[in-house]
Amino acid sequence: MFAVELGREPLLSLVELETRFRTQGQRTTFQVIAPKVVAIEVDSFSQELFFSLGGSIKYAQLLLRIPADEFTHDPLRILIDDMFIHSAFGDEESVSFAVSAYGNIPSGFYRKIKPLAIQWKKHLKQKFQHVRFVESNDPTTSSVTVARNRLLRGCDLWMVFFKDEVLFFKTLAVQDFHSFAERDFGRPRRNARNGMLPPKLARIMVTLSGAGEKSVLHDPFVGSGTILQEAGLLGVQKLSGTDIHPQNITDAQQNLDWLEERTDKKWSLELAAGDIRFITPEQYPGVTHVVAEIDLGDPLQRRSRPDEAVSFAREAEVLAQALFAYALGQQTCSAIVLALPFWPHIQGQPTRVSFSIPDGFSLLDSYVFGALYPTELSSRGGFDYMRPDQFVGREILAFQKTK
Repeated sequence: MFAVELGREPLLSLVELETRFRTQGQRTTFQVIAPKVVAIEVDSFSQELFFSLGGSIKYAQLLLRIPADEFTHDPLRILIDDMFIHSAFGDEESVSFAVSAYGNIPSGFYRKIKPLAIQWKKHLKQKFQHVRFVESNDPTTSSVTVARNRLLRGCDLWMVFFKDEVLFFKTLAVQDFHSFAERDFGRPRRNARNGMLPPKLARIMVTLSGAGEKSVLHDPFVGSGTILQEAGLLGVQKLSGTDIHPQNITDAQQNLDWLEERTDKKWSLELAAGDIRFITPEQYPGVTHVVAEIDLGDPLQRRSRPDEAVSFAREAEVLAQALFAYALGQQTCSAIVLALPFWPHIQGQPTRVSFSIPDGFSLLDSYVFGALYPTELSSRGGFDYMRPDQFVGREILAFQKTK
């Protein structure tokens, strides 16, 4: 059994995870065992697969599961067992460790975690030359703390209280936050107007599309090239993009050239200025996947009034319908993944972009997991993505060809 700590939008992260396993032909069983932790029964879970994900923070392998009352009665006895220590640390001579608690932690037990870790450290000193306990101010150890303290060479221990059991996991890998940050903030061309789609979200969108090595992926609102860069890193070898603003084409080209110099991945790239309302399928034949973010408009400094939001939504609707028409004209197109803006209000439902599902396509069945995180699922089956400090959000919609 494996476990994954999901990102800020756990439903979207979970659907990405399921999609990645499914496209690789692996049968899985998922169970949410803590608010943002999912257990996975699967034959294999490679680090390569984990690092292909945009929405998963850490992943771990099960070491032990025992009745909760047995552990809480004498927790140190479990931790100092020789077999448990070997499974946690192997044959290392010097070790570092951290302890995280997830799930339905018994009342008062959280205060016992630090003293328990200190007791464990004293015992471990009898077995290892050097022992270091990495303390966290939070109940769980962050991926940054794990990486910076090299805990993957030791043990980042998860204690997950689930129903009447405690499940112990050891972290196998953490998200490569440095690379994501570099592709967001370190690329040569980025500005608040055109480069705000987070690379993690772009990667999730590409995964939801099902695009693979032999796919032909097109982004008709290419901006600074974020979607194309993540598609290229995921192995898609034929990329194309258009944008109504010529400067965006220049920026995207520079960003993708910069990225290609830093990776062993290779792709063919075609970029050109163009308005989605007038681009024809014949200009980019053979497109199999369309992945895009509709322009969010100028950055807002406040929540929009309802009348303003309706005006913004109508503009976005024109672009969305043009994108659908373009995708339908591509006889080879099998999937569309779209980020549509929505505008929340202090009271009432947010203003959303109206659209009709393209003929021959159906919306991804997100309700399979939607009951687990209902607040993240929009009323029409999309995934809402929005930080608390933002005035406009994104609704992620994935469409698959049905005929």
